[in-house]
Amino acid sequence: MLAWQKTILARLTRYSGHKLSYDAGSISVLCDNPESDDVSIWGDEGAFIVSFGGWHEHFDDLEDAKNCFAFCLTGPCRLKVTFRGDTESTWTLQTREAGGWEDGSTTGLLFIPFWKPKRYEFRHNVLLLKA
Repeated sequence: MLAWQKTILARLTRYSGHKLSYDAGSISVLCDNPESDDVSIWGDEGAFIVSFGGWHEHFDDLEDAKNCFAFCLTGPCRLKVTFRGDTESTWTLQTREAGGWEDGSTTGLLFIPFWKPKRYEFRHNVLLLKA
């Protein structure tokens, strides 16, 4: 297990409402309810990826990746999932601001059934401190 994994796992033990999965170079927080989605971090030697459902972002800096990973598990963050028909087609990370929800970066599929009707779902994760 890598040092950064030990740090994250130690912090996650203080929270409830999730299951953990980890192996060499990755940690996933599994949130098994319809309003949430899994959050993962992978990486080693200056290349890291954080994912939240179908959304993902690449990082060169471990601290930036850890901050993004933690942010995806908090109330001020949510995932806007765009469907075309029954197909998830894009995922946008949103941040709660004073005026509402602001779009951040978007990850999307290359080929989507664009002719099907568009609809949205919103997913969020909120880990709770253990009593």
